[in-house]
Amino acid sequence: MKTLVFSVSPKSDGWTNKLLRLVLKDIDDYKIYYPYKMNIKPCIDCGYCRKNPCCFINDDFKCLYEDIKAAKYIIIASPVYFGGFPSPMKMIIDRCQNFYFNSITLEKKVILLATCGRKRKDMEKAMMLETEFFMKAVNGSLKSALTVRNTDSGKFNVDYDKIQEITDIINRETA
Repeated sequence: MKTLVFSVSPKSDGWTNKLLRLVLKDIDDYKIYYPYKMNIKPCIDCGYCRKNPCCFINDDFKCLYEDIKAAKYIIIASPVYFGGFPSPMKMIIDRCQNFYFNSITLEKKVILLATCGRKRKDMEKAMMLETEFFMKAVNGSLKSALTVRNTDSGKFNVDYDKIQEITDIINRETA
């Protein structure tokens, strides 16, 4: 598995997953997780991961841990909720502190796909900041980001050239 995918929408047939399917249709080697269907507890800042290479909480994050380490690319496909990620993805990001505290050099390449109900150009500002902190934890870099806005109107105005660009980046670098 070269690409790890987080499909963060609670709606399997919603705009976020429609966008994700467009990106994944030409990518072969990926594994997808659905945070809304996972049992992941929030970080409690107990400090355990500062002294140990993992988190003590026994939940579904344990299965993510090795996949995050193994993936070359991480795609996060998410709706924008009040400017940021929905809480299941935020819990995953918070639990990635153990990579940061244990100086695990991962060098991940991150792609963010966001859908936003409103037209405002700054709706995903907090999400971008959360993505930046996630990238610091996994020593990642943002390779590309695409936001589809105004989905509350019922229209899906996507930049198909950008979709192709994202697909090309992943296929070129994981071949």
